[in-house]
Amino acid sequence: FVESYTGISLDVKTKTDYMAYFMKMGFSGYPFISVTSVTYTSAPSLVVTTMAASAYFVDRSKDIVTLNFLEYPSMADGTQVAVTYQYGYASTPAALDQCVISLVAAWYNNVEATTPITLSQVPMACMWMLDNLKVRNAVMS
Repeated sequence: FVESYTGISLDVKTKTDYMAYFMKMGFSGYPFISVTSVTYTSAPSLVVTTMAASAYFVDRSKDIVTLNFLEYPSMADGTQVAVTYQYGYASTPAALDQCVISLVAAWYNNVEATTPITLSQVPMACMWMLDNLKVRNAVMS
């Protein structure tokens, strides 16, 4: 529930995003940790190539962390750039720990409130913490 509502990951995960060509890219996983690799199929040799880390940089100066390229190598037609990166919390913030404890306590103490017949709201203190930690435009899935 916490991950779905806030759009943040409570543990470290690895993800690969794909682009049709080299361009500035925002990371969909939050909080961003690091880029693992950038690969593409080079033209005309059709060899999968891992881009050197010196050919790109991560811009953390704005609200949205972006990947920017210093070089734009030739890519084979019909292929994509694959950006693999890590995101999430290695150690969750105290507010998130408190929120999870609050949720579990509320659901434990009000078992009948979680049955399909009667639905209850998440405790207000927990919702306040989640709203303050929510990533912009995060949507519950």
